[in-house]
Order: sequence, then structure tokens, then C-alpha cells
Amino acid sequence: MKVRVTSDGAGGPGMNLGTIISSASEETLILTCPHNLGPDGEPRKITVIYPDPTGADLSQDRPSRDLDVAVSGELVARDDDRDLAVLRIKPGRPLPGVRLAPPGRRLQEGQELLRTERTEDETTTLRYTTVIQSNATLLNSGKKDYLATCCLGLPMPGDSGSPLLLRSDDPGRPSWELVGVFNASVPQESKGYYASPEAIHAFLDANGLTALIPGAAPGPDHVPAVAAPIVAAPAVESPPTPAPAPPEKSASAPAPLPNEPASPLVHIGVEGTPAAEGFGVIVRSTADESIVLTAGSLFDTEEGAPRVEPKAFSRKVSVTLAASPNAVYTVPAPAEFTLPGEVVDYDLARNVGLIRIRPGRLLPAATVVPRGWPVIKGRSLTVYKLGDDGHIAAKDVRIVDPDVRGEVDGVIYAAIECERSPKRDELGMPLELGLVVEGEPRFMIIGVCNYSESSGPGKGTGLYASPEMIHHILETNGYATTGPEPKTPEPLAPARPFRRLPKPDAAPTTPRPDTAVGEAPRLDRVERRVDDMGRKLDRILEALEKPRTPPR
Repeated sequence: MKVRVTSDGAGGPGMNLGTIISSASEETLILTCPHNLGPDGEPRKITVIYPDPTGADLSQDRPSRDLDVAVSGELVARDDDRDLAVLRIKPGRPLPGVRLAPPGRRLQEGQELLRTERTEDETTTLRYTTVIQSNATLLNSGKKDYLATCCLGLPMPGDSGSPLLLRSDDPGRPSWELVGVFNASVPQESKGYYASPEAIHAFLDANGLTALIPGAAPGPDHVPAVAAPIVAAPAVESPPTPAPAPPEKSASAPAPLPNEPASPLVHIGVEGTPAAEGFGVIVRSTADESIVLTAGSLFDTEEGAPRVEPKAFSRKVSVTLAASPNAVYTVPAPAEFTLPGEVVDYDLARNVGLIRIRPGRLLPAATVVPRGWPVIKGRSLTVYKLGDDGHIAAKDVRIVDPDVRGEVDGVIYAAIECERSPKRDELGMPLELGLVVEGEPRFMIIGVCNYSESSGPGKGTGLYASPEMIHHILETNGYATTGPEPKTPEPLAPARPFRRLPKPDAAPTTPRPDTAVGEAPRLDRVERRVDDMGRKLDRILEALEKPRTPPR
């Protein structure tokens, strides 16, 4: 759990962030940086503010401030040379925290990590970052140099003390490790510096807090841990395999998978359609079935051919589970990882679709944001970029337009427009929102990759089916939820089939009766007045064109 730390003293107020690294009923310890806590030895009143884990409401973009808890804190240890400190609070109960990286954890240049960022509306979001230099040496306060990790991206003012996180895929359930604490930046180069795992361990050792380090005090035969690969996929915990045997199936039912897929992301192949292949994400999984969310245009027919209703779709569909966390497309998967897919439903207008697979076991599943989740212009989201070598990498993009609307076959299509134009092969990729929920980093699905905009007002951007479109198809079907030379990317197919509707500048008016209930566009008063003026002008022109009888 990330917390806010405020302090007040003779030198004025200070504020920074911190991370809970140990918690029991008696006390909770927080790792932060001391440069906003005033000079060493100055009496300070320290207050730690954290969200009440019992009151978090995922239907809101962030927990209400009414749910925040403020408690007094005390300084346990500080090291101004390494810019690290540990605080103690006594909330009266254990709080969720993040474990520290074990001894020997080494970060590598080019490795993808996660950093937290506090936005202007005080929301804590997750952003991917890349290690530029893993053993940077900084001189702190002109006293002593220390090891730091240099990463891309400039944290916001007030983010000092925020964590740098690594997804660890140790046997058992995946977890998050704290591998850095933000304490310096170079704004002109958009770089952030984080105290390295080695610096954190040395600080804790020097202050008698070695017991906080997992696997501390290794013997002479200790083998350093190897940095685990980063999972560029939704950070949603997989449900445990149930103890009871699965229900009996027919002889044709597939055998249960022997291994756990690496992520909810899947590759989809559809025989005989223009799109032919794309991606999807598992959004629901039980012992009997798993449901994959993807783009509806993946099932569209050739131009001029009659469209096929979803229940009559007979072309072969195959779904390949992730054998590798960031190479779903190219890493050879075991034969049992490729499963036949059954089309549940697709909506070509809203451009979303659902596929059912029966792997014989529970699979990792992503979470869709709740209905009504606010989509805010400028917010940072995560997309997945398919490289020419077939590897998938996470990429941060910002929302250009949170509510693009168009009309397709009398149905309103709603999309989120983001930076970067997707490739053709990225059709169906999820758009994700990273949040810290109850102390744990979590990614939730907020869109599905549909179109690339190569012209018009959104040139060089991508359109993603909005949560409104996703929830419509899920609820309709009873699944209501909470190497080579670089190539010029091809635009997604088919071409965008709708005309953008103008943005309303006034209060919404009565929905048009010829559109689906709940999906009508909000026509503004100005547009209607223009239409009325156009009709009057047409009548005037018609009157002027009629032959006139000369006056007598």
C-alpha cells in the first residue's frame, strides 16, 4: 500500500509518499525518503495518511477522501546520504504492503518496471517505465555517493518516496517486489532516479532492520537471485485451482491443461475472414469455461458478402494461450495451449466480440472496469505493442478524446481515442488502466483495440471500444462483470465505417427514436438549429426556382 506522509516543524511543512513494507497488529513500517521531513534532529510532527482498505470503492476513479485514515508517525531510521527513511505507525491492525526485493536482485538495462504516479486529481495510477542505467552513481547533498536506478519518465512533484515495482513470477502466485524508492529527477531529460535494491538493503542492514529483507543474511554459498522476467499483461491474480474435481464432460472435451498460462492475453485465429487473426483477453474463467473479449470486426465477412449472424458463424476459430508473458505471438506454445474457440456473440457496430474456450481448468482472467467508470482526457493508459519480431511490449499512451462517437447501422459506437496508431495485427488488444487497489497494483480492461486513425482530426491515433460497448455485450450474454527490417505499420482493417458525430456544447436532448435504446447520440441545440436553418434555406431556394407569373 502506498501512503502519504506529511510533516510539520520549524522549517515549514513537507510532504512525500511512502510504501508499507511490514505490517502486524502491533506496528506498521513504511519506507520513504527523508528529504521532505526536515533536517535531521529537528523536532517534527509526522502524519501518515492511508486509504481505509475496508472502504475502497472500485466504482469510483479513486477512493473518497472521506475514507482516508490519518495517524501519527515516528521516525525509526534515516540516512540522508542514501535519502532513505523508515517510519512507524500503529493503526491497530495489519495493513496490506509490498515485499522488498530479496538480496541479489539485479535490475537490467532495458528491463520494464512499474512506477506509481499521482495525477492532478490525486488518483494513483501505474505507469510502465524502462531502466536506462541500473548502477547509476549519485552524489547526495555533497556528502556521499550511492547506487541508484535511472528510469525513463519524470514523476510528478510530490512523488518523492514513491515505489519502483517489479512483477515477480516466483512459484506460487505472482507478487510484486519493491526495487526502488524515488528520490531525484532530471526534468530536462525526463529521467527519474530511484534508490537501488542494494542501497535499500545496505540502509536497512546499517539500522538493525535486516529482518525486513526476504532471505536476509545469506550464507557464503548463497546464489544471487536472477531478475525475473517482466509480465507485460494485466496484473490480476489468478484464482486458485479448485480442490473438487471438475464436472464430468463428454468424451470429446479437452483434457485439463498441465501448466498455467503466463497471462490472460491470447492470440486468436479466424479461418477465412479478412482480419484472419488478432488478440483478445480472458475476462471470465470457471472450471467449465473461459470467456475471451476481442474485437467484433475479427468476425466480419469479405466486402460485399452477406454478414453472418453470430449463432450461425461456422468458420474455424482457434485460441492460443500465452506460453510466454511477453511473446504470445512467437514463442512456440505446447499443443494443448491451442484450443478450439466457440463464437458466443459479436457486435460489428460496437466492434466487440466474445469467444468461449473450454481448457478444463481455471485460467488467469482480467477485470473490466465497472460501468460508469470515468474516462478522463490526458489520463495515462497502457496498450500492447506488437514488435516486428513478434514480441509484445507494454507502452504508455494518453487519452486524446475520452468519448468519440459514431453511428454504424443505426447503432451508436463509442470509443476512447488514444495516442499512437495501432498495427493491423494488434486488432483486439486490450487497453488497460493501471491502479493501486488495496495496496496491490492492478490493471483493469477499459477498452478493446478497433481502429487506427490515419487521417482526419485523429491522425496518428487509435480508437478503442469503450467500457460502454464492452459491458453491453457482456450483459447481453449474461456475463455482467465487475529480427527483420522495420516495416511501415499497416492500418487496422476494416476501415473506420462511421462518421464522427459532433461534440455536444449544450445539455443533451431527447434521444433519436430510430436508434437503439440507451445508445442514442446526444444532439446539441446548436446542431438542431443549424438543421432547421438548412431546411428553411432549402424551401427558400425551391420557391425561387419555381416559374413566376408575370404581374398584370
